[in-house]
Amino acid sequence: MRAFLESTIRARLMGISMLTSGVALVVACAALGTLDVLSARHQMGRELATWAEMVGQDGASALASGDRAGTRQALSALRSKPDIMAAGAYSPEGKMLATYSRAMFSIPLPLRALRGEREISTLRRLAVSRPITRNGVLVGVIYVESDLSEWDRKLWHNALAALLAMLASAGAALLLSLRLQHAISDPIAGLVQTLQAAIGGTNPSVFAPPRCRDELSLIGVGIKEMRARIEERDDQLYKLREDL
Repeated sequence: MRAFLESTIRARLMGISMLTSGVALVVACAALGTLDVLSARHQMGRELATWAEMVGQDGASALASGDRAGTRQALSALRSKPDIMAAGAYSPEGKMLATYSRAMFSIPLPLRALRGEREISTLRRLAVSRPITRNGVLVGVIYVESDLSEWDRKLWHNALAALLAMLASAGAALLLSLRLQHAISDPIAGLVQTLQAAIGGTNPSVFAPPRCRDELSLIGVGIKEMRARIEERDDQLYKLREDL
């Protein structure tokens, strides 16, 4: 903070411009990224529910009759969805009929069917439980669980996009500030030079205040010095008049 206060007007203008644009971009990226990520997670939940409904309808007859082999065959369709780690099929009474798990993984499933249509969301997993009905009659329940790898990829993609956007914004802000700050800093710098020339510029310590050395401070110190010299000359003129 001290270095900022002791910097020149030109450096301050550039710093304020870049800081303002950077903060605005960070807030915008955070808001849009959060909305996008939450929307993606909600969409994943809908897709899981759709897969559970498709599998359940394909194996509705097996679910209704308690055919474990047929139910297991229906669950095998989930192999085409690599993000799904595990699934379970339950009878209308809630008893487990068949399970599915991705190769090399063993995921514990609920021993009995969850009641109603439910979504379970945690930091590392997303699961849905979907009742399957035929002609208005409950024939079973399908439980499907995903590992959120797609959601993780979405997070990294958003983070990379935000980083690139911030770098591009910082570069644009720097270029704009380099071109536009002259409209403010140059007239002030010219005024400082004029003031230095007016008081002779023979005392460099005048333009080195102990706490701040920007152009506005130099102008203030220069005006004080000019006033002191004017008062000194007035005193000299007054003495000359008295001598005459």
